Amino acid sequence: MEGTGGNGVATWSGGMNGDGDAPLSDRRQILQIFEGLAAGQGEFPIKVEGTHTLPYAATVVKLSPEAPELILKLIRPLPHELALGALFEVVFPCGEQRFTGLLTYQGRHAYLHYRFTLPAMLRLSDRRRHKRHPFRPREKVDVLIQDGSVPGHGVAGPLVNLSEGGLLLRVDRILRLGDGLRIPPSTSFFERGKALPLVRVRNLPRCPILQVRGVVAHCDERNGEVVVGVQFLELEGGEAQILQQVLEVRERSFRSLPPSGGATERATAAPSPVEAPRAASPETPADGSPDPSETFRLLLARRCRDLLLVMSPGPGREDLLERLRSLGFLRIQTLDGPEALATLNPPLPGLPSPLVLRGLDGDSEVLAQVRDFQKRAGPWSDCPTLFLAGEADPVASLAEEAGWRVAGLPSEGDQAWIHTLDSLGGMN
Repeated sequence: MEGTGGNGVATWSGGMNGDGDAPLSDRRQILQIFEGLAAGQGEFPIKVEGTHTLPYAATVVKLSPEAPELILKLIRPLPHELALGALFEVVFPCGEQRFTGLLTYQGRHAYLHYRFTLPAMLRLSDRRRHKRHPFRPREKVDVLIQDGSVPGHGVAGPLVNLSEGGLLLRVDRILRLGDGLRIPPSTSFFERGKALPLVRVRNLPRCPILQVRGVVAHCDERNGEVVVGVQFLELEGGEAQILQQVLEVRERSFRSLPPSGGATERATAAPSPVEAPRAASPETPADGSPDPSETFRLLLARRCRDLLLVMSPGPGREDLLERLRSLGFLRIQTLDGPEALATLNPPLPGLPSPLVLRGLDGDSEVLAQVRDFQKRAGPWSDCPTLFLAGEADPVASLAEEAGWRVAGLPSEGDQAWIHTLDSLGGMN
């Protein structure tokens, strides 16, 4: 049975076969579905049938109904030795449905452009292809997402489950990256097939950060909370290996421990061999013996750099001043707020820009305060700037650019913020 979805493309509600899929073999309907896919210009994965190779992210460039043939643009090239007639599995969203079928490879059209014959049959594909591994809120594994719109939005929330093909998260916050405006989470924000160029999963067992690309597979409201399913696209070799390792550890821990035996906590507490070691520095040397010449070079660079500390007066500012001086910064000018920058002569072109250290308060969104400072700072907004918040905001970090960063307020033994400040100033 054929109908029309809200976007004007054909939908299918045919009877289910024994495998639980809905077959669709009418050529006119298949063409109509692919026309909708071409109009949306969304990415979808294809991979050689029956293999375990990484999928290719594809978009429809051209559709020729007479052939019937379509030209796909891929993110990376197909092997030169790939035989004509090879079958590719394709899974893609269209309207409120998701389809799967087989494309037939017909050869190269241009660089990263390839010709395929349309599938002779499509099936509804809403079945779970991979096992879902659940995560609990107390494990503190969170997901950060940046969408493909302009200026873009940042989405954050805890991970609900994870598989080889995607993840499910509960949406806690949505921020507009252009100005830090907070948007109430709703299902209408997450249109099926919406491109997600950055999906970052933090604090996974044995993996500090997993960063991939994806698309929205589905979005639902459960008990007043918005949950979003994300389908992964084009995992790089390293990311695919890390993800597989995380899931294998997860599977072994739940298989070997009784249900009440704390499998989650033990898996999370496992060592993290994937995490790369931090580079040695004068403050945190690898062997406890810093290179004297490197220490001297860094201290000299700090002594010669002008630093503007924009922060409300109080004990917090005095403590930070003392810490900065102990690390070698001597040319420090303190300002109570960004409006005081207007009283200073603007930075001179051709000379190193002063570093700006801006202390934020905890009363509003970090990103909103960053954007407000950039508007009010005038020419000083182009200077390398480190914003210090009560706690580092992961959503604000999605909007970071080469000229500014966000870090948490310094604590005892914490050196990350000073490494970031040195990096902004080109001193390390």
